[in-house]
Order: sequence, then C-alpha cells, then structure tokens
Amino acid sequence: MTFCKHIKLRTLTAGVAMTAIGWSSLVAAQDAEAGANSPEGFAGNSIVVTAQRQAQSLDDVPISVAAFDTRAMDERGVRSIDDLSQISPGLVIQRSDTRNASAARISIRGINSAAGAATTGIYIDDVPIQARSLGYSSYSVFPQVFDLERVEVLRGPQGTLFGAGAQGGAVRFITPAPSLNDLSVYGRGEVSTTENGDESWELGAAVGVPLIEGKLALRVSAWHRFEGGYVDRMIYDRPNGGGPYISSFYLNHPYYQAAYPGLTPVDGTPEPTTGTIVEEDSNYLETDIVRAALRFTPIDELDITASVFYQNTYSNDSGTYWLNLSDVENHDFVQGNNQAQPSSDEFYIPSLEVEYDAGPFSIVSTTSYFKRDQEAFNDYTSFEHAIYFGSYLSDLDESTDAYQFNEQENFTQELRFQSNGEGPVNWVLGFFYTDNKQEARQYNDISTLPVPFPEAGCPPSPVPPFVVTPPFCYGAPVEGSDRSPVDGAVLGNALDPMTLDETQAAVFAQVDYDITERLTLTAGVRVAKTDVDISATNYGPIVGPEPVIAEAQQSETPITPKFGLNYQINDDTLVYASIAKGFRTGGGNPEIGQGCNLSLSQNGLSFYDSDSLWSYEVGAKGGLFNNRLQINASGYYIEWDNIQQNIGLPCGFQFVINGGSAISKGFDADITLWPTDNLMLSTAVGYNHAEFGEDVPNPAGAGNLLSDGDRVAGSPWQVATSAMYEVPMGSVEGYLRGDWNYVSAWPDELINQNPDNTSFNAALRSQPGYHQVNLRAGVRINTFDVSLFVRNVFNDAPELGYGQSPSVFSAGGPDLYQAVTVRPRTFGLTLVGRY
Repeated sequence: MTFCKHIKLRTLTAGVAMTAIGWSSLVAAQDAEAGANSPEGFAGNSIVVTAQRQAQSLDDVPISVAAFDTRAMDERGVRSIDDLSQISPGLVIQRSDTRNASAARISIRGINSAAGAATTGIYIDDVPIQARSLGYSSYSVFPQVFDLERVEVLRGPQGTLFGAGAQGGAVRFITPAPSLNDLSVYGRGEVSTTENGDESWELGAAVGVPLIEGKLALRVSAWHRFEGGYVDRMIYDRPNGGGPYISSFYLNHPYYQAAYPGLTPVDGTPEPTTGTIVEEDSNYLETDIVRAALRFTPIDELDITASVFYQNTYSNDSGTYWLNLSDVENHDFVQGNNQAQPSSDEFYIPSLEVEYDAGPFSIVSTTSYFKRDQEAFNDYTSFEHAIYFGSYLSDLDESTDAYQFNEQENFTQELRFQSNGEGPVNWVLGFFYTDNKQEARQYNDISTLPVPFPEAGCPPSPVPPFVVTPPFCYGAPVEGSDRSPVDGAVLGNALDPMTLDETQAAVFAQVDYDITERLTLTAGVRVAKTDVDISATNYGPIVGPEPVIAEAQQSETPITPKFGLNYQINDDTLVYASIAKGFRTGGGNPEIGQGCNLSLSQNGLSFYDSDSLWSYEVGAKGGLFNNRLQINASGYYIEWDNIQQNIGLPCGFQFVINGGSAISKGFDADITLWPTDNLMLSTAVGYNHAEFGEDVPNPAGAGNLLSDGDRVAGSPWQVATSAMYEVPMGSVEGYLRGDWNYVSAWPDELINQNPDNTSFNAALRSQPGYHQVNLRAGVRINTFDVSLFVRNVFNDAPELGYGQSPSVFSAGGPDLYQAVTVRPRTFGLTLVGRY
C-alpha cells in the first residue's frame, strides 16, 4: 500500500482530468441542473428522511434531526464521521487512542461512555453496525462518505424505533437505491497537499442503470482515498545508562536494589542523541469502498433490493505526537515509538430488503449480515517498560510487540408493518431480532524486554487495593497458545480470547393520531428480551502466577416508551414536545490480574447492570419571509441513571461499574437565511452541559471513583457557520463558500481532575477549544462542479486527547506526554460530476 505515498501531485491531477473527460462524454447532452441552493429550490426540495421509519420531509419530523444530502456534503468537503461532527452540533467524535489512528468514540448530547455497550447507534441504511467495548481495543467502525444519498443525525434517544444501541441518538448513512427508469452517474476526484505533510488524493465513480426498464436495475460504485500523513516517526535513541532505565520510584524498592546494584535512576526526560527521522508523514490512511445493489420489481406492489457494501481501511501509523519531540508552533509533529503501529479494518454487509405494498399498509423486511475483521500492531515498548521499570525510556533493541484482533459478526432481521394512508392515524409495528458476536484477542510479546522475572514469580507484597507498591506478584513469562500470531513469543500478557454473544428480540410500535387537523399525538413503545454472555481467558506475568478464566451472563427485558405532541401552527411552522426513554444492555467483568490485589467477585463487581435515561425535549421548525429564513431549534433535559463507567486501575487493568447518575441539558439550533437570491447564510449551534449527580465510592478503599459535580467529557459548545455566494456567469455558475467551525474547551471538572477521585492526575489538563476556517471557490459547468479549497486556513493546531504515560508507574521518573491534533492547513482541487 505504501506505493501510493509516492505518487506525485501532477500525476493525480492528470488522472482527475482524464476522469472528467470520460464523464463529459456521458453527460455532454445533459442540461445544467437547477441550482439546489436557490431559495425556491431549497424550499421546494426539503430533504426527505426516514428518521421515523417512514419517508417524511425533514421539516415535518417532530424530533431533532440534522440531515445532509450528497450535494451539501460535497460543498463542505465531508469525507468522514469527523467532518460530520464539525457541522452537526451535538455529535462528538473523540480520537485519543495513542496506538490506533482509526479508534474513535462517538456520542450525542453528552451521552458519552467508553464502557459497555454503545451509546450511539451507527447504521448503514437499516443495518446496525455499532460495537460493544470489549477487551483492550474494540471500537465502532464508521463508513466513509462516498455515494450516499444522505446522512441523518438523530439527536436524543431513539429506543422505540431503533433499540438499545441508540441510547443517546443514532447516525444513519443512507445509500442510493437503483433507479428503475433513469441512468445516473456520480463521480468525485480530489487532490490536495498538507503543509509539513504529504499529498492526498481520491477517485471514485458510481453508475446506476436500468437493466429492464421499470423492472430491474443495478447500481455499482467504487472509491479509493489516500490521505497523506503529517506526523513523522523518529529514532528516539536513548542515551545508554548502563542497564535498564528505572525510575527512582522503583529503584528505591529493595527488590530492584538487589536486582540492579549500583544502578542510577534516570530522572528528567533525556533528548534523543541524533533525532533521525525514520519515516516522514507516517500516519497516512487508505480507504477502499465497493458497493453493488440490484433492485427487482416483478409486480408493481413488490420491490426487492439485494446489496453488498464493502469497506477496507488501512492506517499506516498512529497520529499521536510526543510533546517533548514536537514543535507544535511550527506544525512539526513527531513521535518516537520504536516501531510503526499499522492497523487495518475490513467489513462487508450483504443485505436483502423486501417491500410489499398491501394497499392500506406496507410490509418491509430487512435481512442483513455484518462481518468485520480489525487487526492492529502496536508498539507497547514504552507502556510495558513503565510497568516493569517505572520509566517509559528503553534501548532501541528493546521492543514489546502487541498484536490486537477484533472480530464482529451481526445477524439482523427486522420486519415492519406500516400504514400508507392519509387518514388521522399513522402507525408502525415491527419485530426485530439480532445475534451479535464479538471476539477480542491481544498478545504482548516481551521477548526482548530485559525483565528479571524470578522463576516462581515475585514475592507477594501485601498492599491495599488500588495502591501501587512495586513489585507486583508477577508470574513467569509464558508462551502463547496456537492462536498467538508469533511462534515462540514470550508473552507478558495475553487476552486469548474475550468473547461476547448477545441476542436481542424485540417488538415495537408507534402510532401518530391527528387529534385535529393541526394537533398530533404520538405514542410508542419497544419491549425487548436481551441475553448477554461474556467470557475471557487472560494469562501472563501481568495477570499473576495463575491464568484468569471467567464468565459472566446477564438477561433483561427492557421497555422503552415514547410520547409526543406536535402542533402545526401553519403550513410552514411546527412545534413539538416529546418524552422518550433510552436504554443499553448490561454485561459482566472477567476477573482482573492478581497483582491488583482486588477481587471483583468478592467485592460484588463481577456484573454490571443496564443503564437507562429519560429525555424531555421541546422544539420548533419553521420558515419565515417566504421561507427565506428557516429555523430548526430544540431544547432538552436528560436524566441518565445507573451509568456504565470504565474504571481504570493503577495496576493497568480496568473493569466496568454502574457509576451513579448524570444530568445532560442543552439546546441545538439550525438557522438558514437567504438575504438575496444568490447569498446563503447558515449557522448550526449546540450547547451541552452534562455532569454526574452523585458520589460513587471506591468499593475497596478510600476516595470516590467519581464524585457529584464531575463533568462528563466533551465540549459544551459547538458552532458551524457557513456563507455561500453564487455568481451567475451565463452558462457557467460560480460560487464562493466559507465555513467557520468552533469547538469549545472541555470543562475543568472531569473525573481525573478531581482530587477526591482515585483516578486524579494533577498532570492532566483540559482539552482546549479551537477554530477551523475552510474556504472553497468553484464553478458549475453543465453537470460538473470544479472547485479549489483551503481547509484549516489559519493552521490551528489544538492539543487534543492530551495524555500521560502510565503515571503511577513513572512517579519520580520521566513522563511521556502525547496528544493528537487536526490536519494542518491543506490546499486542494475537487471535481464532482453528476448526471
């Protein structure tokens, strides 16, 4: 894959130009499309969404929904879920994993938890693909943005129609259906270059063609994107110190004095002696997408679509930089891992949708299978060295290789009956079943790490739980099982494997009743039966002298109702209020390593229950001044109880608890104004305040796991403002566009910033706020749109995901601080063709 990194920008530009010529031959006779951004076009072509499982104009949906069609996303340069989060306030993406650049956490309206089941539903059409947090490195995958009809962001719990995965909301990626009557072509090419980084490029096309007019149609698409890196990897050749680098915290212990007589601890942070860059722009990313859909209508009432969606993403290295090696002011980002940390994430979804129009109602069946394989190679040298020696510093010939594997298989079947009439009652009745399987494995090879393990393990050191006093009672290193990716590897820790088997069966219904011509009452409920079975096998010296083998099961019958009332003041204005419940399933904790001196089973921590929330929302949607001013606003108040929270222990293990309650409150608003026929101004703003409402005491010692008043991680304010001016020039239409996105700083009252909590770390600071300005100028020529753009005009480089090397292991010794940032200033050219 690395050959793409060396393709020159002029070659890519030529490729885009040749593609344009090919498209031109297909569409030369096509008249120019009407401007979708004119006030008449905007008002007359409001996006149709299926947020309530039935096709409705966005203006008529009585919930808070942000929707973006293909044209709107192309105008903003949206390519990923990260880009969507910048233009959809309330949607937050966090990428702070120092190992895997693809790992991310997603949340809506402050409903954010790294533990347990997902809080946000991720859908491709009607297929849920979100993942549960399992093992050390699992996360949800997101489709990239190409050949999509639209993306819908459903804010607030969607437990009635979408189930347990949509506790805080859902993001739905809707693909285009093949047209039975019309030929359609869509293509997009782009080239760009990033300051102090590599070039990027993409090329993709989609074609829909009727094979038998009115009866059989096919749509196929393919897309490749190479996203150049901007973080360099350095040889961080540490000064030789006569032996392993051991912090004074560890060296003062009698065990280490005996093992390393006369060794001087390393304090401070030595600079690299040469600082040789071994790979420039190492954090590049490549993505391939292929989709095919075949639509068949043997009779007018029956519509059958079979499709397959495939995506493969390769990340060459982590995007995390080391603060002591980087010059952030000059946008020179460097990391010093001994090895690159590549990862790949591949999934495919075959699905079958059958819709039958029975007159007064329709029957819709969706059957799908989601298969995902994610692999990652991680350099754990600094982490493992900190565990064993209290210092992240190591020699170049030391290498702790971590191999991580995450597999996911979901079978899903949904059957819906929904009304077709125009009468006072509209309804949806559905049945849902899913069988989700996940497996996580990790192997940490410590073959080259100079660890002085006694054959029988270290002598036990009786200390209270959550208190780290070296040495732990390590067992002797072991060789892996037949599943280990390296023959004969000496493992410090192996999770081999951790598995999840979760089944869910549910029935749901929602009824909209028109009390009057303008007043509508909504009532819905979902009743589910869930069964969760989690098991794990964990072994190695970090775990202790004996392997840990554990299982946990849980069954529940959640009920998630919804009630709403909406009033159509006039043809253009809707006000609404709703009450809805959200839910996610519980699970179990396998026993943790014996060196932690904490038995989960003895302290009643082997299981964690479901958590749930109630959301109260009021909102309004409407147009004023002949729809030149359009407003969509809502306010909400959410009570979240029994929250699943991940608790990290100083000994390196973690487990999940039900951590008290929280209140999340705020508002979101989307405002669009057309002062003239050619000028559009729009602003989307969201505010969220989420905090925990009670103390959760440490179950085995002093202090709290979290405290009343601690804030939930995330940015309180998000703003996305745009201005677009169109300039008619005869048969050509020019335009200028500017976008300003603002994300505010995180609050200072997070869990790990409170001295009353066991996870308190005075070295950590809140994530700063940041601005990003993007500019685009282009022309529309017949069916083509050619534009030049600049992203991150002012080259803002916020310090995001700031973290410290395992601090409890490094007390009194050097610390490693790492962060991620947004892509530096990027210049590029985009060509889009539509027919």
